[in-house]
Amino acid sequence: MFWIANRTINVFMKGTLRSPLRRLFHKSVLILHYKGIRTEKEYSLPVMYAKSEKYLIVVVGLAETKKWWRNFRGGHSVSVEWQGEKYDTTGALSQEVTEDSKRALQAYFEKFPRSGRSIARIKRGEEISDSSLAKAVEESTIVLIDLPTELTDQLP
Repeated sequence: MFWIANRTINVFMKGTLRSPLRRLFHKSVLILHYKGIRTEKEYSLPVMYAKSEKYLIVVVGLAETKKWWRNFRGGHSVSVEWQGEKYDTTGALSQEVTEDSKRALQAYFEKFPRSGRSIARIKRGEEISDSSLAKAVEESTIVLIDLPTELTDQLP
């Protein structure tokens, strides 16, 4: 049942992001295009993102029910579709706690505070500690996408 609902929402969001209504979502959702490692099939899906100085950050919600993110172990080419334009770049699954991964997750939590409260278990208005951030990185499935230079000043 989850799969059907998720697929329906993805189709709706991709259509919306490719229409004039994209302005409703373009500050938080974009479309990822990638090729499956085993199948070599082309896939596209809408994802919520945050931007840091180096990355587009995607935190995979309910990762245990999804498989797409596994294609990014060790790095993988990807295209990012934003405002109807595609930008080629690379992305990788963040599998270690590093300063980069902590800064990236912090940027995600700043953009989506509710995620910070649920993932890192922090209270509203509370600063997240370095140890809480490190634990959240360990427990989360995070895909870090190299920020395309063309989007550095455009993305919110």
